[in-house]
Order: sequence, then structure tokens, then C-alpha cells
Amino acid sequence: MSAYNTSNWDAYKSLLCPHMRDQFVGAALDALQQGRNQTGLLNIIVGTISVRGDTASAVVTQQQEHGQPPDRGSFALVRDSEGWKTCVS
Repeated sequence: MSAYNTSNWDAYKSLLCPHMRDQFVGAALDALQQGRNQTGLLNIIVGTISVRGDTASAVVTQQQEHGQPPDRGSFALVRDSEGWKTCVS
């Protein structure tokens, strides 16, 4: 998650599937930066990964430097010609 931690939004968006990437412009990108400024660095621990062809899910635990207690959840991933991308329907 170094792209998020360094506010490298072009690199961050390259990790998202196209329909998600297209959402991070203008005010949405400003809000992402503001959230990053408020919560500080993000640490992610990847747990179980389940792969089915070109889709996958990963269970992760996220901890924000100045945020809430650790949060456990799941990320949906899809594989395209560039590799694995985070993709929420």
C-alpha cells in the first residue's frame, strides 16, 4: 500500500479495475487525499487468498496510523493483462 501511504495517486489508481479508477478524479480524489491526511499511514496484513480463475478474494486486516482500531474485511480482485486489480462491483 505504498502508493496510498506516499499519496502517489497515479500508482494507486493503477491498482484498481477501470470502472473504479475512473471514479477517482476531481472532488473524489481530493476526498481521498483528505482522508489520507487525517488517518495517516495505512498498514495492511493479507490473510487468506482464494483464487478462482481470473477472480480472487483476499481477507485483510487494515490499521490506520491515526484511525480506528484494526478493521478486518475482504477485497475482491480481478486479473487482467496488467495483473491483479482491486475491483468492487
